[in-house]
Amino acid sequence: MNTVCLLTYNGEKFIKKSIDSIIENWNGTYEIIIVDDGSDDKSGSIAEEYAKNYNNIFVISHNANRLLP
Repeated sequence: MNTVCLLTYNGEKFIKKSIDSIIENWNGTYEIIIVDDGSDDKSGSIAEEYAKNYNNIFVISHNANRLLP
């Protein structure tokens, strides 16, 4: 299995396009791990919505911006 790690901090404007691009362009078995680094926009909720709809998408959420993945 291949893994894509997608890091975001206040990426609400771009996160849907990023996730959709991975889904549409990946051939084979994969998983996406989205790390929300304490965003105060809707990035985390958008990521969680994808995780609800895809069993190979996982979200890790930090409570505060740690400046690290």
